[in-house]
Amino acid sequence: MAIFAGCLYGFTFVPVIYIQDNYPDSSPNGLDYVFAHTNGALLVSTLAFIIYSAFMQNKPRLYPKAVLPGLVSGVMLACGVTSWFVANQILEETVSFPIITTGPGIIAALWGVFVFKEIKGKRNYIILLAAFACTLTGALLCAFSF
Repeated sequence: MAIFAGCLYGFTFVPVIYIQDNYPDSSPNGLDYVFAHTNGALLVSTLAFIIYSAFMQNKPRLYPKAVLPGLVSGVMLACGVTSWFVANQILEETVSFPIITTGPGIIAALWGVFVFKEIKGKRNYIILLAAFACTLTGALLCAFSF
């Protein structure tokens, strides 16, 4: 799973970093690449839905309660990508990557504890706190290495 996630990361951000590093006329401002990046995600998801609709013979299974959360998650993705490009511009990628990738995991785990009640029991809470401590320690060490 980690290898797959790493490949997806490469497809997402490495082209922009490559362009910035290898083309002298390219913009060093990360915000200049956000529009193309987010519209690419919108285009691919729209194309996937069109293909799915064609496969389902124009009768896609659409859950109305999932439409608004899906749109909100797209806006959240755009905000996250924008923040990522700003962080990569200010910090080096080797510093920003560990910091930015630890936050969502911690937030998802907290949702699992407080909203979905997935984690229960004193032992599991201690393990989760130890994992948080390791994760935050690693992120802080990366941050202070800059």
